[in-house]
Amino acid sequence: MNQPISEPLLEVVEIDVSYGPFKAIFGASFSLPRGASLALLGPNGAGKSTLARTVSGLIKPTRGKIIFDGQDITKLSPWEITRRSLIQVPEGRGIFATLGVRENLELAFGCGNSASQTKGLIEKVFETFPRLHERSGQLAGTLSGGEQRMLALARALVSPPKLLIVDELSLGLAPVVVDDVFASLEEIKKQGTSVLLIEQHVNRALEFSDRAVVMSKGEVVLEGPVSELGDMDTILIP
Repeated sequence: MNQPISEPLLEVVEIDVSYGPFKAIFGASFSLPRGASLALLGPNGAGKSTLARTVSGLIKPTRGKIIFDGQDITKLSPWEITRRSLIQVPEGRGIFATLGVRENLELAFGCGNSASQTKGLIEKVFETFPRLHERSGQLAGTLSGGEQRMLALARALVSPPKLLIVDELSLGLAPVVVDDVFASLEEIKKQGTSVLLIEQHVNRALEFSDRAVVMSKGEVVLEGPVSELGDMDTILIP
C-alpha cells in the first residue's frame, strides 16, 4: 500500500532571481512537505543561499511565486514572513557577543511576552540545548563556535517555527562539535518543525534530511527523497 504524501508546507514555483542585470536563479521549483526536512545542496556559487534568502523574503524574485502554509508570500516583507512562523538562521553566528547567554535569549523572547512567558520559553530552550543551560551566565562571545551556533538556533525559537531555514550550520566547526550541533537540530525537528538545511557536509545533511534539492549554476537539477537520489559524489561535482 502506498504511503500518503504529506501536503506541502512550502512550494517554490518557477523562481527567477537577479542582482541587477545578472541573473542568479533560473526557474527554480521544489516543495517541502509539512513536518519534513530538506537538504539544499550544490557547489559553491550554485545559488543555494540566494534561494534560501528569497524564500525568507530578504531577496525578491523577478518571476515565480512562493507558497507557504497555503498562502502566497512572494511579495511579503521579511518581518511579515517571520510572523507567519518561517524563520531563517543565516550563515555566521548571529548573536550579541557582549551579552550573556540568558540575556541573548531574553532579548529574543521578551518582545510581546510577559516575564513569566519569557522564563518558560527560555527553560524550554534549555531542555533542547542543555549545553546552553550550563553556560547560561557566560558571555556569548566567549562560547565555542559550536555553542554560538546553538545559541543562534535557540534565538530563532521564540515560538516553535513551522519552518526553520539554516544556512551552513557547521561552517568552521570541528567534527566533534558538528555532532553536537546536529544533535540540537534533531531535537528541533522532533518538536515538529520542518527544516530547510544548506550544509557543506553533504553526508551529514543527507543523514538528517528526508528530501534533497541539488542546484547547479542557479538551477535546480535534481529533487526528490534522499533514498532515491543515488550517488551524491557524482551529482555534486561542480
